[in-house]
Amino acid sequence: MFLLQQPKAKQIDDFIEVQAQLEFTYSSIGATRSPAPPDSFQVDHNRICLGRGEPFMNRRSGHCRTGSTFG
Repeated sequence: MFLLQQPKAKQIDDFIEVQAQLEFTYSSIGATRSPAPPDSFQVDHNRICLGRGEPFMNRRSGHCRTGSTFG
């Protein structure tokens, strides 16, 4: 949903109420609760290093607290 201004609390509550009544759009509800994924799942084990060390961690954790993606 895209809005031109921040929604009012009632708009959010109304939206959540409507969404809560809808069916899920996927069939594998709860599939990730088991230790092994279903055969139909493709597990992606790719990883990258975003940084190392305490200065990097302090900078990134600050972005997490403020909701900033980039810094």
